[in-house]
Amino acid sequence: MITGQYYRAGHSECIEAVLEHSGQGIKVINGDTCLEQVGLDEVKVASPIPGVASEVVFVTGARFVPRDKHHRWQFGQSRLAEKLERSKAVIIGAVIAVPVALYLMFFHLLPAAAQASVHFVPDEVIEQMGSQAFLIIEKTMLDPSELEASVKSDIESDWNNALDTLKLDRERYQLGFYRSDVLGANAFALPNGQIVMTDELAELLKDNRHASLAVLLHEIGHVKHQHSVKMVAQSAGAAIVVAMLFGDLETSSEVLLGTGSVLIESAFSRDMEREADDYALNKLVLLGISPVAFADAMRALAKAHQLELGDGEESRQYLSTHPGISERIEYAEQFTPE
Repeated sequence: MITGQYYRAGHSECIEAVLEHSGQGIKVINGDTCLEQVGLDEVKVASPIPGVASEVVFVTGARFVPRDKHHRWQFGQSRLAEKLERSKAVIIGAVIAVPVALYLMFFHLLPAAAQASVHFVPDEVIEQMGSQAFLIIEKTMLDPSELEASVKSDIESDWNNALDTLKLDRERYQLGFYRSDVLGANAFALPNGQIVMTDELAELLKDNRHASLAVLLHEIGHVKHQHSVKMVAQSAGAAIVVAMLFGDLETSSEVLLGTGSVLIESAFSRDMEREADDYALNKLVLLGISPVAFADAMRALAKAHQLELGDGEESRQYLSTHPGISERIEYAEQFTPE
């Protein structure tokens, strides 16, 4: 017999009682009154937690809590979980296995899932993603272009000639110019094919039109390989995984999700940048332009963003998610077309 407190379903008031159990069933008694009498298959035993009484839960919702918090029931549930919790080997194994499993999930499974999922995203969704993203970027980071007309005309001429030669759709790939104190000399692509070049970048490369075109081809590479859509799919997957792991722990999950997203995007976008670089270099060759033009663009960008090539700092500065500038320059100078 085990003494303890009995709680009726839906009531917080406890009744001092005694629980008796045998191979046939369980009986809870208070004096001469039988409070519960059920079979063993009609109860559940809470998972044992060190220092906490393991309660018996009846199908009616009533509960029996033993007075002895160290008591462990011999029925209802296997004691395997308790044994595992006390095993040092299992604990050490879990400490090692959990980070490994999370690494594989975030850096291998999620990228693979993102790669596979983009093929099922409708064109209408991609168009809407690009339009909405541009509205936000335009309001927060961009100002109307003040670029000299002749510089803009040269870039647009090279752009249109390249699209026609490479048989790329002019309707899809739209080039826009904006001034940006936030982005400085930069260019970016949106999922729907819209390419933005800042005035600062156009001015930086105006004396090297091939370098300017190389940057734009790099941005087309991002669109062709659907990198933006993949990033969205991967970020959504990361959010779902974190929500499943941490439930409603609002503050902790927000911090962990933010940190995880940064790490994921850092690892994944380096691969994307290399893929876009390859696209640009191959297209330069098809256009009869030396891949060194891309290296020239990287050198100019490094100078504009005050990077010292090869000093080890570049990976922590301008677009730290990108491969090192020195690495990209070397790759372009030694590039062999596919």
